[in-house]
Amino acid sequence: MKILFVHDTFGALAGAEQNIIVSGQALQERGNELSFLYSHNTHKDEDKFLSVFKNNFQIDFLTQYPSDKIYKITQFINIINPDIIYVHKIKDLSILEQLFRFNKPLVRMVHDHDIYCQRTYRYNYFTRRPCRKKAGLCCYFPCFAFAVRNRNSTFPIKLVSLSNKLKEIDICKKFDKLFVISNYMKEELLTQGFDENKITIHPPAPQTVTNTIESNFSAKNIILYIGQIIRGKGLDCLLHSVSKLTTPFQLLVIGAGNYEHYCKELAKKLKVEDKVQFLGWISHDQISSYYKEASLVVVPSVWPEPFGMIGLEVMRYKLPVVAFNSGGIPDWLIDGKNGYLVDWKDTEGMTAAITKLLNNKDVAKQMGNYGYDYVNRNYSFDKYIESIQNAFKDLSAKTS
Repeated sequence: MKILFVHDTFGALAGAEQNIIVSGQALQERGNELSFLYSHNTHKDEDKFLSVFKNNFQIDFLTQYPSDKIYKITQFINIINPDIIYVHKIKDLSILEQLFRFNKPLVRMVHDHDIYCQRTYRYNYFTRRPCRKKAGLCCYFPCFAFAVRNRNSTFPIKLVSLSNKLKEIDICKKFDKLFVISNYMKEELLTQGFDENKITIHPPAPQTVTNTIESNFSAKNIILYIGQIIRGKGLDCLLHSVSKLTTPFQLLVIGAGNYEHYCKELAKKLKVEDKVQFLGWISHDQISSYYKEASLVVVPSVWPEPFGMIGLEVMRYKLPVVAFNSGGIPDWLIDGKNGYLVDWKDTEGMTAAITKLLNNKDVAKQMGNYGYDYVNRNYSFDKYIESIQNAFKDLSAKTS
């Protein structure tokens, strides 16, 4: 089967790109022919993408002349003649509209909230409280979602059109299938008026680990944070939590982002800078080496996390997880079983949960073992890929 992936970026960046490369590798191994249409490069782990998507085409979605852009995309798609067009994250609505003209089955993987939220992170800017409302006038007030930060200009604010966002929702409703990654995300689409019959849940199961690195839960009391350092990921909340710990600890922060400087200054202000190491972005293949001595992993997301894939990944290594009850995280984190699910933004509750695991390594190991069994029993990577491929085959058969 010929599958065309469409995504804004080419290369590693965050969870969406990790999902693309691991699913792409697996689909290629199953004999599918893959192509890739994208806008710009990330310059990270691009060799992996090139090994899977040998037939790839770059075009600047947002700045090319419209007629020239459409002509080039039409040429590319007509040449590769895909059986399925598999759309991930894409900002240019003219590209989305153009894809319908080829009469090919269209599938949209809904990684997060950007197709129905102007700010994309789906929470109130001032309080960070998650939004569950249907897009409309409430996006003007009280949310003020039309005004977003502008990091690519000297002017700090840019305006985002509500009418364009409503148009994007209408376009996405026309897709043949919409893949979501959690029950929470399915409910979000239903809130926006999507057809339930078009929505299927495909939790992004991590790849099976063959040579498992098991932690020795060392006396160093290492806490891991792995993810982008952006405001919605809640690293500042974690810093407040660990600052209240009376048990010795080390916090290793793996990742990068625009909130990093703020968090480094906050660590100094809270007087924990000697206990917190910012390690920067690390390749996904190298992160596992940090699990050897870790005692737990914390997912302090305050935005409505669509799923929280890192939780499943670390459970493959028998580590317990502490996380806020946010978005799709309750799909996989069972409080008291494979970690602790803390009330949203409750930093004191997070301190208490971390303390329990640092002070009782037997409990931490027991939760790690439960999580390992749970993720292997309920989140099979092979079944995940099989379910996606079967959905593609069914769609292709219906339209052939």
